[in-house]
Amino acid sequence: MGEPQGANGGRGDAYEFDAPAITGEIPVPQESTSPRAMVAFSLAGLAFGLFYVVWFLVAYPTPRWLMVAVSVLTVLVFSSGVAFARTRFATPLAIGIVTFAAFILLVYTAVLSTDSSVHMLYLAAGFAMLALFPEPLWRLRIVYAGAMITLVVACEFLFAEPAVEHLVEVGRDSILAAANRLWTVVVVAMGMGIVLYRSTRRQRDLSGAAELGEYLASTDVMTGIANRRPVLAQLHEFDDEKVSRYAVAIIDIDGFKAINDRLGHEEGDALISAIARRLRAHFRQTDLVSRWGGDEFLVVLPNITREELFSVLDRLRMSVATSPFSLGADPIAVTLSAGAAIAGAEDNSREVIRAADLALYTAKHTGRNRVVLADDSTIEAVQVQH
Repeated sequence: MGEPQGANGGRGDAYEFDAPAITGEIPVPQESTSPRAMVAFSLAGLAFGLFYVVWFLVAYPTPRWLMVAVSVLTVLVFSSGVAFARTRFATPLAIGIVTFAAFILLVYTAVLSTDSSVHMLYLAAGFAMLALFPEPLWRLRIVYAGAMITLVVACEFLFAEPAVEHLVEVGRDSILAAANRLWTVVVVAMGMGIVLYRSTRRQRDLSGAAELGEYLASTDVMTGIANRRPVLAQLHEFDDEKVSRYAVAIIDIDGFKAINDRLGHEEGDALISAIARRLRAHFRQTDLVSRWGGDEFLVVLPNITREELFSVLDRLRMSVATSPFSLGADPIAVTLSAGAAIAGAEDNSREVIRAADLALYTAKHTGRNRVVLADDSTIEAVQVQH
């Protein structure tokens, strides 16, 4: 008797109803500021503050010590953002930093005038709210974004002329404006990158959650093999596509009730799981092994002949009968009975399952520990009953 040869050839690997590879966590509402976003924007603000410390030291005929002090304070505030990014204080600190940054930008604009373009950073800060503030604070995002836009417009009218004397070299005005536009681009790019990352991760997590939900809905919790759901879906697909020459085998543990009553439900469940693993190791990857209910298993075997079907089921039967299961102190000897049917060109899956079930009934009532295959007349009898 030949080996069943499906798409994957021999039986080295069992069909395994593997869990999906979940690439992210199941999404939950974000309750606090993202540490990555906090660190990124804090580092940007830290660099900005250091830039202005140097600027107010060297760009004027004499250093502007008050503005140097303000810039140093800015550096310290943004440094705290890096230090506390991964603590429960991250969200209130983020709100405080944004508020402080808005005030500092207002001071810088008042000192340097709108020619410096420093007030354009308000637009970048407004966009950064999408990434920096957690999702539950969406109202605060709107308030801050509106406030930033208002400040940009207000600065255009209030600080058109510098409040201090011009720089030593007029050319430095354009250098400063270019630097501030660069800061604006950097902050916007960071915000866009973080928002895009969150969106991609959320989509990935939702996809992973859907795959996990599908896996859980299609898996028998106790044994880890498929339950009825994927089997019925596969058989319905066969019906729709008019597939024939597939087999359905129903396998039952002989005398399981007596074993369960003698050993207890815990050992009984362990036995069912052990046999499920044995079945999964015995059949091909192309064969769908499932727990049909209780101590009964159903296997769908595509592309198989009658001789091959009997051979593979009888070898399974003999393997189990000659290999007791070690579940406790003493080995447990069990046997299996199996009934199977092969679908013909005109058979639907319900008829094939019923024919396999009748074959199993015959095996159980004619001595057990045996394999019975339904013949064409059995399936025809099932069709007549319909």
